Amino acid sequence: MAARMKTPHLSPETRKQLIAVYNEELRAAGLGTFDDLHRLIAETSTRNTINAALLGKLEDILNRMSEPTPQELKTIVSELKGKLRYEIRPIMVQATLEIKKRVPRKRGGGRRKALAPQEESQACDEVSKLTRQKVPYKIALVRVGLRFGVSARTIQRAWQRREAT
Repeated sequence: MAARMKTPHLSPETRKQLIAVYNEELRAAGLGTFDDLHRLIAETSTRNTINAALLGKLEDILNRMSEPTPQELKTIVSELKGKLRYEIRPIMVQATLEIKKRVPRKRGGGRRKALAPQEESQACDEVSKLTRQKVPYKIALVRVGLRFGVSARTIQRAWQRREAT
């Protein structure tokens, strides 16, 4: 039997067969498929960007492949089926980590103050007013805290900061 010469590009039938295998494996891995490519490009999210990049790489591989013999095609399909989904996951995790490193972090993290500075001042004025009316300090803190929707301890901290300044 004479050896069949490889053609420079994939035939449409072979391309469809390989894309079908890729789609099956990508769906099993929970990723976008070639069928979803236009939607992935239209939506701008990190996950869709990664999926589109992966599909672009797979498209490049298909474009560079030469037409395989029927036996080589069977081998390629058998190597892809059931294995690609497990090999893609670590690559996706690595790609996600690399993208996360490049994305600028949001500044000013940390817990927000329960009371704005103006509210702290008002709360301290009320504590002062209640203590002048002979209301015990602890009870004054509780009352003011209830009025502002925060704990007595939060009001106490505001009071202590006021005394420090």
